[in-house]
Amino acid sequence: ANAKENIVFSDNSSAGANGGALFAKFTANSTVDINNASVFKSNTANSGGALYFVDAARIDLAGKFIEENIARAGNGGAVSLNGNNINELKTDNAFFSKNNASGDGGAI
Repeated sequence: ANAKENIVFSDNSSAGANGGALFAKFTANSTVDINNASVFKSNTANSGGALYFVDAARIDLAGKFIEENIARAGNGGAVSLNGNNINELKTDNAFFSKNNASGDGGAI
């Protein structure tokens, strides 16, 4: 598989659903790694304004710019984590700014 780098997800919307830029459901022990300097900006959804993950065991958001995302009707203005298998969330050098949720977790 080819890794995609330096991707910008901007101004996306999930009408009446979750994950404005990305919705991903995994099997147990899956790893999510969004490579190098990706930007998630101005995305909207019910929950997980930018990103919505279900059952990912490890999620790596290190070095990402995640800003101005909105969860209109739920949790996680930027990122919503769901399920029972999440063991690790890496956010080293990540930038979260101006994310908003109507429920819990303006950023995560």
